[in-house]
Amino acid sequence: MPGNKHGHAGRALEKLIESMGLGVNRGKGLDLPALGIEVKTRAVDATSPQSVATMLPETIIKTPYEDSVVCKKLQWQLRVKLQKLNDSSNDTIVVDATLHDFSLPHIQEKFKEAYEHGREQIKANPNLDNATLVSGQWGYFERKKKCRSFQFRFSHTDMLAIESMATTTYSSLFEEV
Repeated sequence: MPGNKHGHAGRALEKLIESMGLGVNRGKGLDLPALGIEVKTRAVDATSPQSVATMLPETIIKTPYEDSVVCKKLQWQLRVKLQKLNDSSNDTIVVDATLHDFSLPHIQEKFKEAYEHGREQIKANPNLDNATLVSGQWGYFERKKKCRSFQFRFSHTDMLAIESMATTTYSSLFEEV
């Protein structure tokens, strides 16, 4: 596959998925709407924050978490990890592809808390220039460069913790109430 710079690997993966007969959405919303799955590609050595969805400030202000595109994209994610073939090439190989169930109530509560925390800050200042403040939440809104939109993002460390929570046996050991 091509390198992940500028989304090239993600688009190549979409083409591969389509070749398997699955419908891929290249517009707003889930990548695999028939399956309720969002697809994310990431280099194994990447440490930068990860974006989930982009929203305009007025949409964030009027949209609670449960009705947001952020919520839809944070239910089931196919997370595909890529590694460069060698230093002289930008080409990559898939080293892991894991379907994560982020719909578990204890995970969704964390996402909702972060989204609503950021939403309140944007309500108070729709012209916020950079990012919403984080005080213990997983996730934040960051203004895209030269754009009115915000991206909902996770730090690398937080996403590792989220992936771990989604792949543990938590849900089989404890009953959610």
